[in-house]
Amino acid sequence: MTFFTQGICETSKPERIAKKFLQRLFMASDKDALDRQEIWRLFRAIIVKRDPVLMAAFRKGLRQVLKNLGESNSEALPAETKKDIIAYILCLLPHTELKPSEPMYEIPTWNSSKSAWELLTYKVNPIELTSTWGPEAFVMLDHERVFAYGLEPQDKARTDIDSILLFKGIPVPTGQGFATQWFAEGFSTPGSWLLYTGYASLQTWLKDKSVSVYGAGQGGSKACSLIDNPAVKRIYAYNPSNLGVLTRTELPSTWSKLESKPEVSIVFQHNERVYSYLKNIFPEWHIFRLSASQRTNPWMGSMLCHAAHASAQKTEVNAEPLTPEIHRQWAFYLMGHQILRHLAFGLFALPCRFVVLPFVRALIRHQTEALVISLFVLAGMMFPSIFAAPLGIAAVVWASLYLAGKLSDPLQRLLNFAPAPEADCHQVELEVNQPVV
Repeated sequence: MTFFTQGICETSKPERIAKKFLQRLFMASDKDALDRQEIWRLFRAIIVKRDPVLMAAFRKGLRQVLKNLGESNSEALPAETKKDIIAYILCLLPHTELKPSEPMYEIPTWNSSKSAWELLTYKVNPIELTSTWGPEAFVMLDHERVFAYGLEPQDKARTDIDSILLFKGIPVPTGQGFATQWFAEGFSTPGSWLLYTGYASLQTWLKDKSVSVYGAGQGGSKACSLIDNPAVKRIYAYNPSNLGVLTRTELPSTWSKLESKPEVSIVFQHNERVYSYLKNIFPEWHIFRLSASQRTNPWMGSMLCHAAHASAQKTEVNAEPLTPEIHRQWAFYLMGHQILRHLAFGLFALPCRFVVLPFVRALIRHQTEALVISLFVLAGMMFPSIFAAPLGIAAVVWASLYLAGKLSDPLQRLLNFAPAPEADCHQVELEVNQPVV
């Protein structure tokens, strides 16, 4: 399966790192392993500081893999295997921060009338899931905004082609929206808070479309939460997180009443928990376990594309008998899980997210101004009372003028007087202007 890395450039160090890492993801091969310097750069980009050039190399590499899969040299792959690999890549793409201004994306699509694969071009449309106005937008930094990505086919004459909606799971610590998505994990269904705040944007994009939805981790849970949307025709969830809480929502009753139900495929890796009892509640769902015989590092096991392995085995999970004992155990587990989760987020995460963290950030960002105001206040306390009033008035006027200038843009977003600016993660210039080393 060397076609996975064919055509990926190696002219720079980031491109070489991306090629080696993709080779590891798709083939679990230790050939051409990363050296110590490359491992350190990858670690630094994941944990310490975002690396735009390395991110661009990964995105470019994944685009090339998609192109390779759509060409004739991959015809040896069974159609079902290729579908799983393409779905896996689509789940990875949102983590590479797609750029709307980049050239069209070429994605292999199955043409049922010709019984053949063809490369079709799609245009990227970011869909912001975080609030664009109100208190959350007021305290949120640019790198905390979260986006889904809508891919629209450019061949308008074709009515048999679905648009594609991509949801991102929780990214690496330096990734776009890490803190916000971790925060969203605290609500009933993982990611449901982002679906709530981004509801209007999603509905606007989904209108009058036929859509296939893809997501991994928290993104898979978001995808499954859209089963009652009439625009959604297909859902592919890869290792969805904490999917069992769906049984505690209104979705089971909604699903049973749907006249036209989407095709739902959920794929779990060999080392992930499989919620097979969901088959009792959603009998039309296809729940698969995907495994390969190769030994894998437990830290990498859930990331690897097992469908690409020669020994891959995909088996559909049968429904577990939902006995009263199992039902009681799960009800107790889910109830305790929900109570502890809401207590932790209500008593710790919410105050930190909306009060403590913004205050600390403002203090760090405006150290000089805070010092000047403190000196005015101290001077007013230390000098005789005749000087206290003028110094106090001067401090208040100076602080008011300063804050009025600094807070004008955030206040406009708070009151919804100004549209949200384009996110830094969607600007190609920030990657182009970085030194390539």
